[in-house]
Amino acid sequence: MLQVRPILKRLTDILPRHHLSNLSTGILTAMCAGLLMPALIGGLLLTNLRLEQVNKEMDSHLDQTTTLLARSLATPVWNYNTDAAGA
Repeated sequence: MLQVRPILKRLTDILPRHHLSNLSTGILTAMCAGLLMPALIGGLLLTNLRLEQVNKEMDSHLDQTTTLLARSLATPVWNYNTDAAGA
């Protein structure tokens, strides 16, 4: 059976112990927040800009498709040609 206590004892001897004071914990937290918040805001802004661009591209594609469909159906509908309009 594996004895865990000698392994834990050896690990605690090898690894240095770091005691963080309240000041260093606060500084570390402020640094993480200071780096994370601009990254999140920038990511959200870039996502919003890309979404607007995709919406404009979709509107343009829809307009082109609608125009193409209207032009292709103009003659068969005007001449009452149901066979050509249905094809």
